[in-house]
This record gives sequence, structure tokens and C-alpha cells, in this order.
Amino acid sequence: AYAAPIGDANGMEVNFVGYGRSDGDDDWAFSLRLYDERGSNVFSQNPNYSEATGWNEEQLGGTVPPAARRARVMLWCERDSGFNCSAWYDDLSLTLTYPAP
Repeated sequence: AYAAPIGDANGMEVNFVGYGRSDGDDDWAFSLRLYDERGSNVFSQNPNYSEATGWNEEQLGGTVPPAARRARVMLWCERDSGFNCSAWYDDLSLTLTYPAP
């Protein structure tokens, strides 16, 4: 997984939006994590698994801790049956914004 660098996080907000779906047998989810310079987790929103077969929008986010330096979005699939984990993801967006002055 790739971790995007964050500069000065003072007052910054992070927002992730993405769409996911499955074949109905397997669970899918997103998670968002922020890490400090040493790689320690300083912010985490863990997955809420879904078996939805239609495209569902998921949103994660919040205030970025001052120590955060990297952001990582993870795509999860949990196989419930069969040989493959059948989940699909689309239109992923990760934004970092400062509050208006």
C-alpha cells in the first residue's frame, strides 16, 4: 500500500470518499490511517464491512493530528465462500484541506 506524505498538519481535515460493492457473498470495506514520522498510527478509522451488491458510497475522515505525516487508505475484502474474494472499488478520493482563514 502507498502512503501519501502530509506536510504541516496543523488544523488540517482529511476526507476519504469511495465506492464499493461485492457479489453478495464476500464482505468489502475501506479504512483510513494516519501515521507520524516514525510510522506510528496516530489516527485510525477502521472498516465497516458490507456485503452490498450495488455501488455504495463510504466516507471516512476527521481532524488530522498535528503529528501526522502520512495518510494511507486500505481496501479490504473478506472472503466468505469460494476461491476468490469478489469485491470492486471505484471513484476513490482522498483530500486534505486547511480550514478557511
